[in-house]
Amino acid sequence: MRVGNKIRQARKKLGLNMKEFAQRVGVSYLTIYRVETDKVSPSVALMSDIAYHLGQPIVSFFDDKKKITIIK
Repeated sequence: MRVGNKIRQARKKLGLNMKEFAQRVGVSYLTIYRVETDKVSPSVALMSDIAYHLGQPIVSFFDDKKKITIIK
């Protein structure tokens, strides 16, 4: 599943429409639309804000089939 779809599903699960969510994140409705439809790739900063407002870790939006290694 693509990042945009995962964001859309998480947003809808919270009962937010795009306009409400965009206001919470502090971006335009069009930005959220473009991210959710995979027209643009969000910056790390924007993805961090999106994840925060959805209450999920940022890594939860990326390909769960790939192994992620955390280096300490």
